[in-house]
Amino acid sequence: CASDDPRYVNQISLDPDLSFYWTLDGVAKTLDARLRYTAGEVWLAAGFSAEPAGKMIGSEVVLGLPSLNEVSKRVLESYSVEGIKEMDQQTLTGTSIVTANGATDLTFVKGLNEPGEIVVNAAGMSTMVFAVGSSETLAFHSLNFIEFVNLASCEFAAPVSIPGGP
Repeated sequence: CASDDPRYVNQISLDPDLSFYWTLDGVAKTLDARLRYTAGEVWLAAGFSAEPAGKMIGSEVVLGLPSLNEVSKRVLESYSVEGIKEMDQQTLTGTSIVTANGATDLTFVKGLNEPGEIVVNAAGMSTMVFAVGSSETLAFHSLNFIEFVNLASCEFAAPVSIPGGP
């Protein structure tokens, strides 16, 4: 699960065109992450579900919107665009959403244990959710996945593609 990007320690491929890169910082207690999609200039989202079975509703994600040049934390309250609510606490650092040459990169640094948010498990399995938009503006997604991954050991199950949702 070694990364092909020297800025990150680990990498998993969710799809031939979608890869998630990360490094855990045990001292700062942060997740330094990158989501890369190589088949389009689109919005991207990566986050965590509190549900062990991995449900999108109730998940907290980092959403990158190229049309607004914006990266923010959101909670998924419903499958509609209106149900994707910006979270009160915007503590991300190192954020960017970049589109170029038919590809999109979302980068961010997020705290592992932020008050009132889903805790990112740095030592065991985490239930992660990912989505790829169909354009640069938030609307229905073209791909979405649930992934069960141990961010420390890089153990992971095969990603599960799930239907429905924006």
